[in-house]
Amino acid sequence: MVASDRTSFLCMEKGLAIISGGGPGRVESLDIGLSHHRPDLPLAPWDSAKLGLGLWDSFTATVILELALFVTAWYFYVRATEAQSKGGKISLWSWTIFVVVIYFTSLLGPPPPNETALAYGGLAAWLFVPWGYWIDKQRTMKNAASPS
Repeated sequence: MVASDRTSFLCMEKGLAIISGGGPGRVESLDIGLSHHRPDLPLAPWDSAKLGLGLWDSFTATVILELALFVTAWYFYVRATEAQSKGGKISLWSWTIFVVVIYFTSLLGPPPPNETALAYGGLAAWLFVPWGYWIDKQRTMKNAASPS
């Protein structure tokens, strides 16, 4: 989702359990990784115990959880921000439609034909960074105090 410090701050201010960023974000990442991975996540480099619940072994459960996380994050972002102009609405909706189409194409389509196609696809994903930044600049926080 289009992540911003403003959205994270709003979530913390409203008492919602969404953590992002450096230290605490890593704990969140381990928590999500723990549910998705097969038992291959070591707790420490010197420990032989490996953890993981293997959600990725179930295609249906993985899709349901990923879509639930996406829709939840999208909902909170849309609820916390408002478009400054028509461009703010169009940019967010075009991004959303594009991401959903890519997601289902990756699920239902064939794998990349070769490593070069995979590499170009990975590099093209970097276009989401400026696109997300631009979307965030087209939107403002709802009920945010105006600078004085």
